[in-house]
Amino acid sequence: MEAHRPGPLKQQNKRHNSGRHKTKGQIKRSQKGKAGHVQSSRHNKQVLSKQDRKRQAIQLRKMKKEKLQLKVRGIDESNVNDDEAEPMPPLPPHYIAVIPLSDNCNSSDVLTLLTSCEEQTIANTSSQGITHVSYPKLKRRVAYIKPDPTNLAAVLEAVRVCNTVLFVWSLIDAIDEHGESLYTSIFAQGLPATAHVVMGIKGLPLKKQTDVKRLLNKDLEERFTDCKMFPCDSQSDAQTLVRHIVQQKLKMLSSQEIRSQIVAEELAFECDADDKDKGTLKVTGYMRGRRLSVNRLVHIPGYGDFQINRILAPSDPHPLVLRPDKVQKNNENVEMADAESIVLCVADPDSQVDLVSEMAVDPMEGEQTWPTDEELAEATSNAAMVKSKTMVRVPKGTSSYQAAWITDAPIIEESDGSEASEDYADNMDEMEAMSDNSEVSSDEELEAVETGSTAPSVTWGDPVNYDQQMDLDQEKIALNKYKEERENELFPDEVDTPENIPARLRFARYRGLKSFRTSPWNQKENLPLDYSRIFQFENFSRYRQNVLKEKLGLDSIRHGQYITLEIKDVPKEVFDVHSGDKGNLLAVIGLLLSEHKMSVLHFTVRRHSLYTEPVKSKERLIIQCGFRRFICNPIFSDHSNLNKHKYERFLPQSGVCTMSTYAPIMFPPASVMVFKESSNGHDLVASGSLLSVDPDRLIIKRIVLSGHPFKINKKSAVIRYMFYNKEDIEWFKKVELKTKWGRRGHIKEALGTHGHMKCIFDRQLKSQDTPLLLLYKRVFPKWTYTGYVPSSSVNQIEDDQEMREIFR
Repeated sequence: MEAHRPGPLKQQNKRHNSGRHKTKGQIKRSQKGKAGHVQSSRHNKQVLSKQDRKRQAIQLRKMKKEKLQLKVRGIDESNVNDDEAEPMPPLPPHYIAVIPLSDNCNSSDVLTLLTSCEEQTIANTSSQGITHVSYPKLKRRVAYIKPDPTNLAAVLEAVRVCNTVLFVWSLIDAIDEHGESLYTSIFAQGLPATAHVVMGIKGLPLKKQTDVKRLLNKDLEERFTDCKMFPCDSQSDAQTLVRHIVQQKLKMLSSQEIRSQIVAEELAFECDADDKDKGTLKVTGYMRGRRLSVNRLVHIPGYGDFQINRILAPSDPHPLVLRPDKVQKNNENVEMADAESIVLCVADPDSQVDLVSEMAVDPMEGEQTWPTDEELAEATSNAAMVKSKTMVRVPKGTSSYQAAWITDAPIIEESDGSEASEDYADNMDEMEAMSDNSEVSSDEELEAVETGSTAPSVTWGDPVNYDQQMDLDQEKIALNKYKEERENELFPDEVDTPENIPARLRFARYRGLKSFRTSPWNQKENLPLDYSRIFQFENFSRYRQNVLKEKLGLDSIRHGQYITLEIKDVPKEVFDVHSGDKGNLLAVIGLLLSEHKMSVLHFTVRRHSLYTEPVKSKERLIIQCGFRRFICNPIFSDHSNLNKHKYERFLPQSGVCTMSTYAPIMFPPASVMVFKESSNGHDLVASGSLLSVDPDRLIIKRIVLSGHPFKINKKSAVIRYMFYNKEDIEWFKKVELKTKWGRRGHIKEALGTHGHMKCIFDRQLKSQDTPLLLLYKRVFPKWTYTGYVPSSSVNQIEDDQEMREIFR
């Protein structure tokens, strides 16, 4: 039997009041008619009946189902106020990108079968070449995008904005070399839902059909998991393929979920009265993804960020038609409605986001006091001495004393000695890893650093014109880069001490560290002038969460609406390149807050397996980060959990490294692809993802000065060839010495005036060992950001200096 438990009506006795007792009158006056609190028990809780519990479960299941349906449709309702209710707009078309994987594939035949697979289908094509098909039986409308397969940027743009990618395989070779490069680039960017089709398989003999299917499925399984190859030789096959595409589970990319995007169905341009090269670009299309505000900025890939003037609402020319007999009547109503477009919202100049992406630099911000008369006089004398100095071009290795006796050398004028010294130090840093025995001249070495291009590919089998097609200068540059990379692998960070320049001046910016892992380093110390132009967050993760949780009102545009964006101050080249059926898709991306501000971005990248040429730090590269495409000269560093990260002179052949550069802020997750210009277009160098936006990340460059043991006496040894004068030894005397075999020591004193020094180690030094001196300095990226990268002329970017100034 269970023990007796008291019920809710059990008598509650008054608690004992220790201390001063109150009279009945005092208690009555303090309560003033209030009823005493009755302690509730578990039996007082409301217990739902079985029927009520069923109704509650049905409501929760319905709410979860509606939320899942919104997610499948690509609608993000987290940024909408809960108290603002409005009717849902119609579902936008299901965008499908048709990508052929071989030159033998005819994607036009596939598209013809898909658009005419049903008797009641209604198909029409927009002015931008997008084919819209309405399927009454499936109650869905589909938009087919057919980008130019020879334009990699157009293919990547189509894949990024579509819901499904339809790969067309070849019956002969399945996938060729160009299709392999397309596949790897698309896979590096990120794949939505996919479908695979092959044509002509039913035209083969029955005995060969099984073998061909087996080979195609084998190639498919190597690249995709849980995918099926669909034949497309008849209308029934096309119906099965369309039903599979429409009903399959969608895989939304992160860029489609957190940002708004509009695929251009119609384009129009109105020139400004003052400037004919700029004007208002009218982009008409379906609103997809996150809500869009008229006061926010939009981004056109390859051209930059722009402001919206107003948003119009024209009638939908491609509606979902369930009854084809009413198509003519609906078309008449559409033509009448096209004459008058409804103005949804107009930008407010007071609340509109500006286009300022950099902070204004104040050169007097760092000044603290006014200089004294003595300091002014000293500065004047130093300036006079600098102006009197001249520089002459002499052979490599010539000292200043020898150069004074050369009178026939060409004179190089310099206006500012400080700038010359800075440029000289920077050039010396870039030439640390270069060999002194290189047979390439100094002009060729400088050209190798600036261009960084590789040798063009040569067609095999033409021995007569083989030498004519080869560029010997490019061959020498490539050979020099291979030597540098090989030397850096064999002797990492080792630098020869210059004989004609004092080491204390050459390495004045470097310092010694007791431990690279634990030694402190101030993050705000000796920052470059470019850091005064960028923006920094106190807590980037928290700011990202607040931006993504931001709720917009009813004045913003919802998912599924057919609208027209009037974007102002857009160059006319955007309309000329993307207008018409050219296979060059234009998509407008809505930016989140602060995504146009400049900062320091870090990416984790891995080298592509098919690219084997060396890639140096500060080399010109094309980066595709999410929806943004730009040109910069990034630097590489190791990817670790330490607070300091070692600078890498070359992109590693294997493993993951970090790439840093100045670029507009972007919120992760975002995929990253790195391309390099070549004679054949642009090659995929590496791929990865956006790591963080952090200007305080410490990227430390290390150099190693090596010496040779001359005499060894137990723990003491005489070291030479590390320095060449007594002053340098005294300057680096406090830095700890290390050896390749793990010995540690320090410099005790200098012996003579020619660089010999006495050192003490913790153990006896071996004659085969090499003493090392490790020096460190912090490095920063170069400000070389260029946002003008049109998809149609990637190889001719260097010639478009005027257009680059316009977009800047």
